[in-house]
Amino acid sequence: MDLSKLPRLSKTDTGSPPGSNSPSATTDPAAADSVPQSAATATSFCNHCGAPLRSGAKFCDSCGAPTGATYAAAAPQFYAEPGVGMEAWLSALIGLVLMLVGRSFALYLLATLTGQPYHTNVTWMEGPKEGQEVGYWELQGFTALSDSAIFLFGLTMVLEGVVLALMNTRFKAKANLVAVALVFTVLVTGYNAAVALRLMTTGLIPITSLLAIAFGGYIAVFEWHLLQQLRPALRAAARR
Repeated sequence: MDLSKLPRLSKTDTGSPPGSNSPSATTDPAAADSVPQSAATATSFCNHCGAPLRSGAKFCDSCGAPTGATYAAAAPQFYAEPGVGMEAWLSALIGLVLMLVGRSFALYLLATLTGQPYHTNVTWMEGPKEGQEVGYWELQGFTALSDSAIFLFGLTMVLEGVVLALMNTRFKAKANLVAVALVFTVLVTGYNAAVALRLMTTGLIPITSLLAIAFGGYIAVFEWHLLQQLRPALRAAARR
């Protein structure tokens, strides 16, 4: 009998049934050594979108960008909710309308900065200044205070629209822009609060300034939370 044709029991494969995809119990050490040791680990993240990368992946499963160099922590990304584009346009348009309403303050400010006289075309009818032109800040009804409060809040709304519009772009100074917008919003809201208090002491109801206080507070809170989201991105970019 030819014993060479009998099955060799020591080599019999008792593993998975035919068609099974499970790996063999034995592993070739040479194959294990062939795996690149520089492949991205599970704690690596995509430089483009911040999504976690699979070990050895050459492209991101989330956005398809090449992995390239990886960093240890993913930077939080800002994801705009539906309607942000409309909110940006709405904020900018309302701001422009308010700036037009308070344009007298802008003209006065421009004339002052350029050293030109600003004419109110109103003269004193009596008193020691009779016949002289009334100064802008001397106009009755606290016109200068009202104009300045409206104009500055309109500028705040326009700046907020710019912030919303740039959040989904690759603009690199987002955090700095939000920080500037936040400081400006807080200052303008405080100014409107002072104007409202001054007008209420004279019996007037400063509806515009009161609305500016309410909306300004909301905008300041939104920008503060947005800044907290963008700060880790700045730290991650600085470590690269």
